[in-house]
Amino acid sequence: MKFIALLLISTLGYPLLALDFQKDISPLLEKNCIKCHGPKKDKGSLRLDTLETSLKGGDEGPAIVPGKIDESLLLERITLPHDDDDIMPPKGEPLSKSQIETLSQWIKSGAEWPKGLVLTDRSSSGKKLDQQQTANIMRGIGHRILIAGNGKIAIVDKKGDIEWQYKLGPFHDLHYLKNGNILTQTSMQHILEINPSNSKIVLQYDAGKGNGNKGKKVEVHAFQRLKNGHTMIVESGTARIIEVD
Repeated sequence: MKFIALLLISTLGYPLLALDFQKDISPLLEKNCIKCHGPKKDKGSLRLDTLETSLKGGDEGPAIVPGKIDESLLLERITLPHDDDDIMPPKGEPLSKSQIETLSQWIKSGAEWPKGLVLTDRSSSGKKLDQQQTANIMRGIGHRILIAGNGKIAIVDKKGDIEWQYKLGPFHDLHYLKNGNILTQTSMQHILEINPSNSKIVLQYDAGKGNGNKGKKVEVHAFQRLKNGHTMIVESGTARIIEVD
């Protein structure tokens, strides 16, 4: 018996592996495209929530041309420089190299789309997480992690895609709390607690101003959330440990 191995190479130089639309493609479109190009908003008269509207395109032409990546506006826009006004998505992080490669491979292989399937907006800014969902994400359920760097803190899924992010920095320490919130130190004097479900700051403490410290050389050496819900703060300069509510 003969076994024949067939390897197809894309124009990008990567193997053309079998893609599953609902697993590999629709999550990318729903997280990054449908908010601006769907039933509630069709920027540039373009909708990407159905195959028919994607093929029809908008004011500047078809978003997807099956088998022709060079003629597909979607590919053109997601590969623009990060500072270009026309890059898609316009806000948040640009698509990663692997995400662009996935969409390129899908279009080149014919842009197969299940008949009648309509996509919905699943962007992080298009939905709100309740407290339990936030807590589950922060505990790592579904292989998610909390990271910090480059002036941001973020929740990242197992593929490396950002589910939630918040501009903040510099960083000294980062704590996940049982209520699903994030407790972090943004400077040697400033501590804050953020609720990822709405990105609101629910607690702030400035060691340079609070509790009689104004004008003193004070730094936060360490901090920790206590079982009673208060926050323990170790201050250097004043050589004291305090508990704030």
